[in-house]
Amino acid sequence: MSLDQPMYTRVLGAHSTDATNTDLVKALAANGLLAREAAACRDSRTAISGAVYTLAWPIVFSRLTRRIELRNGHFRCAQGMEKLAPECVDRFQDAVEAVVKYTLQHADRPIHNLEAWIASRLNAATVDAHRRLRGSRGALQRPR
Repeated sequence: MSLDQPMYTRVLGAHSTDATNTDLVKALAANGLLAREAAACRDSRTAISGAVYTLAWPIVFSRLTRRIELRNGHFRCAQGMEKLAPECVDRFQDAVEAVVKYTLQHADRPIHNLEAWIASRLNAATVDAHRRLRGSRGALQRPR
């Protein structure tokens, strides 16, 4: 492997199964290299973000989306992802995208249990994404 090529790019590109990619992403996270490898090049970022998406969506649905749908009175939507109404799917996809983006930016230290880390960062990731979206629309931002 050349020195200018990211460490896991060839490995991630060589495997097409989600299980293999998620295992490699967990290994990157355990070594504190997930954010660095995701930022290294477009090909590795695509493979890594797909694997993080595979890990994140069940967590987002069970810990965030289900709670929101029950609070909104959407009992059918809370039963499972396949039963989400179109507007609920949009909110769910936005939340998963926010979590994936947050994970790829902030997973720069060793994380031994990536799923637990994602679950602990759900609120921060979605609030941060919501504030950034409002800011891009011109809304005033709260000082941090």
